[in-house]
Amino acid sequence: MSTTNLPKTRGDSFSKRRLNMRRRLSDQSGIALPVAMMVLLLVLVMSGVVVTQAQRTNDGARQDRKVKRALQAADAGVKVAFQRATKITAPGATPCVAVDANGGGTAFATYENVGGESWCPAVEESLGGGARYSYRVSGPLADGSRWVVSTGTADAVARRVAVQQTAAAAPLYGGYAISAKDEIALSGETSIRHETAGQAANARANLAIRPSGTAKICGNATPGPGQNPVKPEFVCPGYSTAPATSTFTLPDVALGTSPTVNDNATICAQAGDCTGDFAYDASGRKLTLTSGKVTLRGGVYFLCEITQSGGSQIVIAPSDPTTPVRLFIGGPAYCSSGGKISLSGSSIVGLGSPQPILDIRFQGSPTTSSSFTLTGASKITLPTGVYGPYTNYSSSSSSGQLGAIAVNKVSFSGGTGDVTYPSVIDGIKGGGTGALSSGQYRECSSAPPAGAAPAARC
Repeated sequence: MSTTNLPKTRGDSFSKRRLNMRRRLSDQSGIALPVAMMVLLLVLVMSGVVVTQAQRTNDGARQDRKVKRALQAADAGVKVAFQRATKITAPGATPCVAVDANGGGTAFATYENVGGESWCPAVEESLGGGARYSYRVSGPLADGSRWVVSTGTADAVARRVAVQQTAAAAPLYGGYAISAKDEIALSGETSIRHETAGQAANARANLAIRPSGTAKICGNATPGPGQNPVKPEFVCPGYSTAPATSTFTLPDVALGTSPTVNDNATICAQAGDCTGDFAYDASGRKLTLTSGKVTLRGGVYFLCEITQSGGSQIVIAPSDPTTPVRLFIGGPAYCSSGGKISLSGSSIVGLGSPQPILDIRFQGSPTTSSSFTLTGASKITLPTGVYGPYTNYSSSSSSGQLGAIAVNKVSFSGGTGDVTYPSVIDGIKGGGTGALSSGQYRECSSAPPAGAAPAARC
């Protein structure tokens, strides 16, 4: 029987729909497109990461090159400063070697007060290619060294370095019983002489030497350039009285670590070291004696003021008498008074054999002077050096000192005051001689704080 014209049943229609669904579900045509899009998105993300990292690496390398160029420029400034300091001798009145603003020839300049310290003016020069340096040289310190601070810049990146120039140490006083940056005034029966008869105790000043009365200098008496020669009656026979042909400088005092590393804590720490009427202010760094007695046994002290009166006495008694005892007197950065020592009818003596040497150094500053005063027949009987480029020294009423003086200004008046120069004072070392060589090297912050010295934060 033929089934061609039989009517379709509901079951046949359902079967066809199910078959069509199976075919569609099993059909994989078109699936490649979303897969490709996902792979492409992943590739784009990874490419972005690679490009970003490469950019960062490139930026880091570029910054590293700038930093290296800036540091090289700073080092170049140091080398130029060393070369000029070694090969060019500057006049005493203008001790800084500079560069002429009108074309770059050699010029000379005076020190500037920067942050309370003496520094030469900045010298700035181009190295080409966007790199340049600017350096400053400090005034010589008491040990003869100097600091060179150089800032190098390259493509707006700055680096700053500091290098210490050192020189062989030499005696700080060098045969001069008195050295004064300003003038020397001697009156009454003042005597400047060597402890050994026939040896010289010289005196020099950048301005006048003004003796009067029966004052006598037994050594060369050398006033500053253009000053009147010292009259022969005030000088022992055989010594020069002619003025100098150039001025001299007194290097600034280098405090080193003395403000924090010192023997201040030992003052009056041992039983019997401090007797009578005395007071020690540790925080203010002030030692006051009124008819008292204080024995100092350490090697380094850092104080602001010493005041003695009424027959009081300071005894210097170090454990090692062969090494000079250093007594630093701070400047205005540490001491409101600017630093001072005052003796009235009192004395400083040494204890031990050989007799110890006392090395007193005043920091002072160009704007605030410090002072050393002897009056009322006060005596310093152990070999003592009093050094301070900004210190005024005054002695009166038959006061005297065994040792040497190198300060700003000196005045002796009244009675029979004296300075006796002992050979052992040459054991106090200072101002270096000979060629400068490189010492400490430090990298610094990019710039010092406002108003600070150039070497701050180095």
